[in-house]
Amino acid sequence: VAVTMAACMITGCGASANGNASESGSSKNSSGAKTVTVGVSQTLAPYIYLDDDGNLTGYDYDILQELDKRLDNYDFEYSPADFSTNLVSIESGAIDMMVNNLVQSEERKEKYLFPEHYSCLAPMCLAVKDDSNIASLKDMDGKKMNQNPATYEYSLVQDWMKDNSGTNIDIVAVSDLTTADNLKQVSNGTVDAALVYQSTFDSTMEKMPTSTSATWQYIRTTSKANI
Repeated sequence: VAVTMAACMITGCGASANGNASESGSSKNSSGAKTVTVGVSQTLAPYIYLDDDGNLTGYDYDILQELDKRLDNYDFEYSPADFSTNLVSIESGAIDMMVNNLVQSEERKEKYLFPEHYSCLAPMCLAVKDDSNIASLKDMDGKKMNQNPATYEYSLVQDWMKDNSGTNIDIVAVSDLTTADNLKQVSNGTVDAALVYQSTFDSTMEKMPTSTSATWQYIRTTSKANI
């Protein structure tokens, strides 16, 4: 499947160098077109998520729809799931392609084919309550933050703590937590901060109650060292 137009997509290394989906996970439908199973996020607004009616929407979904129109020999079949499930599915060959804002890493590039044109999600936001006195990760010593151990962001925070041995952040391991629920946990004091991308933060805040929105601030960062 030609994925060079889209951001944040990967195919398994069972795919050929030009990005064609692997034979193990694909099948042909009655029209002769190859069905490509695409694992997608359900909660990653504004990129790809379920709307209030339970339908997929978002920037990445629009790109997928356009690709599907242009590729006569392929039909896309969507498999919405959480991030960890999508990772397991593409590893096992249950899906052919994954759209879930994966950050490139050397380890992932050995396993997956990333699109030629890749968009970066930075800057990140450290969302905290206004009265928290937290301005950066350096203020998070002994404080809690949710992170999925399967994500790049989890390893980013772990690496940051290795480089900043005086700061010990209590990372709560989660697997399927939406950005909205993560921010709500900051609001009710379950955790002290949420590390999210600015675009995802802004999109989520648009849908949260005004009284809740007023309690948030975000801090732009341009590199790991400045988080």
